[in-house]
Amino acid sequence: KIDLFLWLISCGLIALGLSYFTFKFRILIITILILLIISWVVPLSKGAVTLTYIQTMLILFSFFGILSVLILDRTRLEDEGNAERLTFIRNRDLLNIKLNKISAKLEARNKALTRYLDIDTAAVKLNKCISEEELLDMVSNEIYKAIRKGTVYIFYRKDIDFKLIAGRPKSFRYNLDDKAIDFDSGIYSEMMARKTSIKIDDLSKEFKFKEIQAIEGTRSLIAYPILIDDDVAGFIKVDSEKTDRFTYDDIRLVSYLGDLAGLFLTNIFYLNEITKLADSDPLTGLFIRRYFLERLSLMLTDAAKRGGKLSLIFMDIDDFKKLNDKHGHLVGDEILRNLGRYLRHSLRDDDCVGRYGGEEFIIALNNTDIDTGYKIAERLRKGIESMSVVLDKSEFHITVSQGISEFHDNNFSISQLITAADTALYSAKKQGKNKVITFEGKL
Repeated sequence: KIDLFLWLISCGLIALGLSYFTFKFRILIITILILLIISWVVPLSKGAVTLTYIQTMLILFSFFGILSVLILDRTRLEDEGNAERLTFIRNRDLLNIKLNKISAKLEARNKALTRYLDIDTAAVKLNKCISEEELLDMVSNEIYKAIRKGTVYIFYRKDIDFKLIAGRPKSFRYNLDDKAIDFDSGIYSEMMARKTSIKIDDLSKEFKFKEIQAIEGTRSLIAYPILIDDDVAGFIKVDSEKTDRFTYDDIRLVSYLGDLAGLFLTNIFYLNEITKLADSDPLTGLFIRRYFLERLSLMLTDAAKRGGKLSLIFMDIDDFKKLNDKHGHLVGDEILRNLGRYLRHSLRDDDCVGRYGGEEFIIALNNTDIDTGYKIAERLRKGIESMSVVLDKSEFHITVSQGISEFHDNNFSISQLITAADTALYSAKKQGKNKVITFEGKL
């Protein structure tokens, strides 16, 4: 026979173990019910209820009661711990979200700061530019590096019309004809009138500036005018094939660089004007004698290094003193002014023309042998002969005599080259004027 007391103790230990190791209150309740059933039914069926049995039952129930309180308390503590853990996780997640937002803002600010620091560095470089083309090319490059999206175009007024001067990337001229753009309408006329920036996020929803689609595929853009002395001298435009491509920070950056471009272009303009005043004859607009000789020296040095050729034309207005004495200095000045204008527009950019004396002019033809120089001089002579100068309803005509010498293989110094051309000019004068004579003798 199994002693009932031992049976109950064993069942109690089993219930305690199950309750403790599973840590589930419902298992304790189920175990108690099973023990009650077994402990009550079995003894009654055998008539074995004794005082020891009742005492044992009381002890077990007391033990189970205490254990139940402990489990309930531990369960409460566990629930509180779980609640605290959940609260901690929620707070941690919220802090992570806030931290990510702060980090994103700091990263954006750091990126913006880096961009503007780069612009400050670029400003130093821009201030060293001595030509408009060089400056605008550098501006387009700095915008493209800073924004890193879309295509950059810079239009600048050359003479009367706006022309595409610079841009990025290297394929920026692809499918773009600046002659096909109407600068008197659309965003360009808007910037001309308001002198402010423009930002378009979706061109398909834009009606006011719909004609901006001079560049096929443009979906969004930003644009800014370049101002010189409060006049629009050019435009910066950045476009993209995607909508909502540009931010207001992008347009602030373009505006900043556009203002720098306007400032430095103004400096270049006035520097060029000062240089012209110092190096050019105010009446004819041609180089003065000193500056022409400096340029000629550089041209001869370059020709000697490359083994190239250079021709020099010495030109003199025929009977200019008689014309001056007969009609006055106002007529003479107007003739000189018109002749200077004609020579500037009749020669190549890499040629050099200057006023050597009162009515004497000198022209250096780069990469030109004496035969080609003769043809050029003849063209100039015929053009000047057909040129008319009108002053106070009176019309005047002039002719010129020209002498040509050639430099090649270091055969002449500057003074010898000029002397040779002057000698040929003297021969043209002696042979009846209005002629071109080449120097073929020896000095």
